[in-house]
Amino acid sequence: MSKNDRVLALNRFASIVPATTRNISKVLIGRLFIISYAISNAATPRLLTIAFESQAYFFPASVPNPIAIDDAPSMTEM
Repeated sequence: MSKNDRVLALNRFASIVPATTRNISKVLIGRLFIISYAISNAATPRLLTIAFESQAYFFPASVPNPIAIDDAPSMTEM
């Protein structure tokens, strides 16, 4: 199977899956990537919060971001 065939197959699959499911899976994949990156680099909780906020910006979806800005710990709380 050539690269073009794989791309066409993925595009066909993406057109079948409803948009909300695609958005949710995109968010989950993005969050898993951020969590694995943060764990491997021993990120602080504040950096992890910033990563989730930026991930919500780059991967917008119909699901709410579980970490709101108001929930983020301030520098004095840490």
